[in-house]
Amino acid sequence: MENVAKAFENMIFKNKVAIKNRNYFVLKLISFFVVFFIFNSVKIFNNVSACNFGIFTSLFFLTSSPFLVSFAYVCASALNWTTSWEIVFYVAVLFVCFVAKLLLTLKKKTVKTYYILIVALLLGIVNLLMNIEEVFYSFLISGSNILSCLCFTTAFKAIKERHFNFKLQIDEIVCFCVVLCLFFCGINNLNVFVFDISKFIGLLLILFSSFIFPLSGSILISVVSGLGIGLSSANLNFIAFFCLICIFCYAFKDSNKVFTAISTLCIDICVCLFFKFSLIPLYFNIIPTLFACLIFILIPKKQVMKLKQIFFVENNNFTRRYLTNDGKDFLSQRLMFISEVFYEMDKNFRQLLGSRLDEKSSKIMICNEILKQNCENCENKNKCIKNFDKELKTIFENLTNIGFEKGRITLLDLPSYITNRCVKINSVISSYNEMLSMYKQYSRQKNNIDNSKLLIADQLSGVSKILRTLASETKKELNVNLVYQEKLRDILIYNNIVPIEVYCFEKDLKNNVVELLIRSVDFDEKKLNSILYQVFKSKMILEKYKAFDEGATVLLKFITAPIFDVCVGVSQVCKGGQDLCGDTFTSLKLRDDKFLLGVCDGMGHGKKANKTSEVAINIIENFYKAGFDNQTILTSVNSLLSLQQDESFSALDVGVVDLKTGEIDFIKQGGTSSYILSKNKIFKIEGSGLPLGILSEIKPKVVKTVLTPEDMVVIVSDGIVDSFKNSNFEELLLNIKNKNPQEVADYILKVAKRNCNNYPEDDMTAIVGKLFYY
Repeated sequence: MENVAKAFENMIFKNKVAIKNRNYFVLKLISFFVVFFIFNSVKIFNNVSACNFGIFTSLFFLTSSPFLVSFAYVCASALNWTTSWEIVFYVAVLFVCFVAKLLLTLKKKTVKTYYILIVALLLGIVNLLMNIEEVFYSFLISGSNILSCLCFTTAFKAIKERHFNFKLQIDEIVCFCVVLCLFFCGINNLNVFVFDISKFIGLLLILFSSFIFPLSGSILISVVSGLGIGLSSANLNFIAFFCLICIFCYAFKDSNKVFTAISTLCIDICVCLFFKFSLIPLYFNIIPTLFACLIFILIPKKQVMKLKQIFFVENNNFTRRYLTNDGKDFLSQRLMFISEVFYEMDKNFRQLLGSRLDEKSSKIMICNEILKQNCENCENKNKCIKNFDKELKTIFENLTNIGFEKGRITLLDLPSYITNRCVKINSVISSYNEMLSMYKQYSRQKNNIDNSKLLIADQLSGVSKILRTLASETKKELNVNLVYQEKLRDILIYNNIVPIEVYCFEKDLKNNVVELLIRSVDFDEKKLNSILYQVFKSKMILEKYKAFDEGATVLLKFITAPIFDVCVGVSQVCKGGQDLCGDTFTSLKLRDDKFLLGVCDGMGHGKKANKTSEVAINIIENFYKAGFDNQTILTSVNSLLSLQQDESFSALDVGVVDLKTGEIDFIKQGGTSSYILSKNKIFKIEGSGLPLGILSEIKPKVVKTVLTPEDMVVIVSDGIVDSFKNSNFEELLLNIKNKNPQEVADYILKVAKRNCNNYPEDDMTAIVGKLFYY
């Protein structure tokens, strides 16, 4: 059964292939027939056939189906046979072509253009010999066919070898123009009743060419098409008519296709009414135009764009884009490799964390060392062992526990029955304190070494994450938006700004990047922003400005503006009698459209507190600029502060606002509560945790929420909160009606100072950020 099923499937597949091949064969036959029928209709001086054997000779040698071409040629030519001599001539044409094809096949020669021209020349000589009575007309037929053969061969070879997506050379442009002109000469002789086929096809070609080709190419097609109809009908009015249609089509190319169709129909009606270069009534004359416009409207614009991709002559940016994307991919790989290196270094540093004696083992070691130093060679050793026996070691273990708790021991810590009997009591106390001091120093050194290693490991881990993120961002391909690019170029020229180079990139779905190289005299930021808004329908901001050619030209880089921005107000005062404030603050715009604002409160007052908080806030700023994550930043700052010999602690209160979405991350480590003022409501963000530098490991509190325009974020140090002992700080915030963040910060500080009788008991800082539409 399986064999039968497979055989049946194979039979079905073969039938499908056979049907497909048969349909393809019929389609080719019909296409060749139509081509020969049209070009056989081309007449010069009404009775001179310009390309009846010229196109056949080209297709016979350039296609892979010479028999199919010959059959279609005979069928199309038979419709025009009037004399027996014509039949003999067509037989001679087939004979010469087949003999030449056979000779080339036997000698295994590649078909060259001059081979085809030699065959066309032989056919021209045959035509002269067969029509020797009418030498003039025979000479014209032979000459025009040889010329048309050259044009057909050049055009067909260009399409066959390079398809449509290429830049035409000057000889190829001329040959394509001749072929198009002859095509319309033939079409114009095939009108059906009052329906003008040449006008219908000409308008359809112009409508689509205005969307596919640049203006110069579209006008050239219009002129050549009109010239073909003019040569056939001895009326050159169609050249002007087609050119007029082309100009209006190009003017509406960036708008809806309906407008292009309506403008075409209106022009046709006006030309028919005012110029009357056709004897056909108006309602018959506009029928071809109606059909052409209807087909143009019904074909989706997406399909027209596909045609543009097929026929697009040249894309100067493709190689640039490919090389740029290839370079970005290479850079992404290198960044990923470097990221792996830092990741491995991070693991190795964490493995280097030294092992240390635990507290229990350390106590046993100290106890044994004290016994060894003081009792081993003591003259009363035997007496003590006899009196105390096993209790002696327990006594020293208890002394060790007391020493660990207090940091040192004194005579009062020893039991009386030991002090009365031990002759080396002072030596025991001295040894204990010396060992405890050594252990304390050892423990501090080990902690510092491990903290240093952890700090380095955290940095390596952070760098690895940053490089990995950069690698993924760099790997994104550069998407050039050609539609915006052409539209922007046109609008710039319309506004008398000469664009030397224009590039439009899509960073993502919502963000665009525009790079312009213009003359410096044309630079007007306000005007350029207005133009960019017309194109992209979103605000753009100038990110980069660089002059070239001694200031003659400037390179400008515009990016999509964020939806929101933040304005900040800060007010600060030192503790009474101090010159330096222990609080430091930051308000900084970060990469990726983020905004940082925060307060760092150094423990204590004056110079020391100022230095601690300033170090912490500077490191935090630089870490955020570099793109480190919240945990890595705070862990690193905490490790750095814990390494310092003097105890340096800082409370941190930070808010990071995403200007694209309005989201805010509150990162709090030992800071006071923060607040969000939203219309008549207030939201409190509670503080938690110990300040930075106290514990070796921390986990900061992160609270995420969303701001709306006109919301204000209030971050204050503990000096302000502590000043509101007998009043509620939240009530003060609720009663604030002012919308200016600087005035709000000043008012908060003013009330806080008044609560302290204008003599602050602690450093006070208030920072207020207000979200608004950009």
